[in-house]
Amino acid sequence: NVVLELAKDSLSIDYSLFRNNNFIKHLVIPEGVTEIDDYAFENMSALQSIVLPNSIETIGKNIFRGDISLESITTPYIGKTRTSIRKEGVLGYFFSETDYTGSTMVRQKEGSGYIDGVVFYISSSLRRVVLTDSEVLQEGTFHNASFIEEVVLPEGLITIGEYSLSNSGIKSISIPASLKDIDRYAFYESDNLENIYFSEGSNLESIDN
Repeated sequence: NVVLELAKDSLSIDYSLFRNNNFIKHLVIPEGVTEIDDYAFENMSALQSIVLPNSIETIGKNIFRGDISLESITTPYIGKTRTSIRKEGVLGYFFSETDYTGSTMVRQKEGSGYIDGVVFYISSSLRRVVLTDSEVLQEGTFHNASFIEEVVLPEGLITIGEYSLSNSGIKSISIPASLKDIDRYAFYESDNLENIYFSEGSNLESIDN
């Protein structure tokens, strides 16, 4: 396995730095990096896992397009920024709005008022997403991502938004003590979900039906 750590004085990941690399399997981006360009990790056909640091402030679109072996993503948040919503705040933003070999078509909601949602193509290999620095899981974040088996939520998360995990493939999930609100339809039609674990000292205030 190839594990690559960048120099800590690198502040951004240029779109051409890793594109089309076909030998890196595991990639760790170090703390200090604040920006990732569009398509930064596109067509890294061997990439199986990647870790993005909490220092990230902006993530470009389609960064994982064509990453057909990608199984695990560790990232502070999903989307362009921590507060991005609609099509810039869902999992598909990281992948593509156009088809590619090894992808699955996923129609993701972009807010409760948008019935049809937006079509994205996400690598079918993806199974696990670990969030490390999010206060809100935005509406529709993992909606219809039925191949996702595990989502790890961070301590510090306050809200799980509408449809954020609906019709996903998660089998169990642990709710951090910091969580206060679970919005309606958050786990709607997630038929594989068998267990929800609540952390000791839970601050949960509302579960909206």
